[in-house]
Amino acid sequence: MLHPGEDWNKNSGGNSDCEETIHVIGDGVVEAVPSDCSWGTLIVRHEGVPGYGTLWSVYGHLDSAVVSEAQEVSRGDVVGIVARKGTDYCHLHLEIRRDRDGNGVLDEAPCFFPTNAGSGNDPTWVNDRYLDPSDFIDANAPGSGPALVITSPDGGEDWEAGTTQTITWTSESVTGNVQIQPYLNGVPQTNLAASAPNTGELVWSIPYDYQTGSGYLISISAMEGAVYDFSNSKFTILAGECAVDEAPCDDGDACTVGDSCSGGVCEAGSALNCGDGKLCTDDSCDSASGCVNTNNTLPCDDGDACTVGDSCSGGACRAGSALNCGDGKLCTDDSCEPATGCVNTNNTLPCDDGETCTTNDRCDAGACGGDIVPGCDPCGDGQIDEGEECDDGDREYRYGEFCRADCRAVPCGRSMDTSTVNPSASEALFVLLAAVGRETCDPRICDVTGGGDGVFTTDA
Repeated sequence: MLHPGEDWNKNSGGNSDCEETIHVIGDGVVEAVPSDCSWGTLIVRHEGVPGYGTLWSVYGHLDSAVVSEAQEVSRGDVVGIVARKGTDYCHLHLEIRRDRDGNGVLDEAPCFFPTNAGSGNDPTWVNDRYLDPSDFIDANAPGSGPALVITSPDGGEDWEAGTTQTITWTSESVTGNVQIQPYLNGVPQTNLAASAPNTGELVWSIPYDYQTGSGYLISISAMEGAVYDFSNSKFTILAGECAVDEAPCDDGDACTVGDSCSGGVCEAGSALNCGDGKLCTDDSCDSASGCVNTNNTLPCDDGDACTVGDSCSGGACRAGSALNCGDGKLCTDDSCEPATGCVNTNNTLPCDDGETCTTNDRCDAGACGGDIVPGCDPCGDGQIDEGEECDDGDREYRYGEFCRADCRAVPCGRSMDTSTVNPSASEALFVLLAAVGRETCDPRICDVTGGGDGVFTTDA
């Protein structure tokens, strides 16, 4: 019977390895634990192994596991404890099983071991299903030679058709270009790059009608030498939002609405209306966040006719100062109506019209007036009443005055005797003094020449 695998001792053989810890040879997922088999078998599934795709590492003769089924493990993690389970002495039996059919399913049961009576005597059958553990580990250990390692996508990603993604990798001691190819459920797809520069990244614009699926891996291989790598785990390509023309989509700009698909691309719709209908905000749009309505300090109208100087504050129109509705008239009551503004309502208050010949003065129709005193002459009361030409506050005429005792105007310098044609010398002197500013005279009266421009020396 052929022995598919190797028996390893850490120490001096015999039972010297009892209770030693076992470390997994690479990243993977636990598929079986020792309790499943009579000879204490623990199995870890490894995906994306360069040149192989999926492999299984099998650890035999373990007493117990420190991991559980479906648990993810990383290279070097402790997964079990060596014991004598299924054997005469403590040691590790290590196998590496191939994915012979490329379907990602373990060909034989976890506890399978070839027998003398079966395929265990057929080297071809064994070599088709098993790798030599030492040769495999030596060839794939970190730092053992040229290496390419896919870093993205590395498993679990959801990439959408119609988007742009970046495939990244690391390269050690690899010369020349690389080939990058997707696999879907173990089936190679069209190359993304038959010969790409080994720069560590490749931008992939995934066609919007690209086949969807959750079983994708990315493979990278050197054009010179047998150096490969696959994504550690499968990733998914989802249907793009623009797989159908005219389907609604989002162009990523918060300032557009009604975006729709065209030719696999999301085209911007119309501009978003950010107007909030408020005078007191300045309206704009930010592509990342959408509408921005910023408070301003513009003049405004708060809708109250009784305020003036209204202005914006905190996004709203705030009242200014109160409107002054006072008209300065005793005979009106002043108020303000918010809808219409100032209201000056006539009253009937007592008042003084300043007339000598009136009595019982009172407000009427917005003005002050009284009852006429019979026989009263208002001349000399200091006000020019109806029928008077002047009123200097008395009923006497003195030198230099322009108003006679009967409240009639006197030509400048004339005496009260209106029959005098020529002014006297003293009156002429008065005019002269007025012209040079040493006397005062009303120009309406003292304009002797009639030019309407005041008193001059020529008037004397």
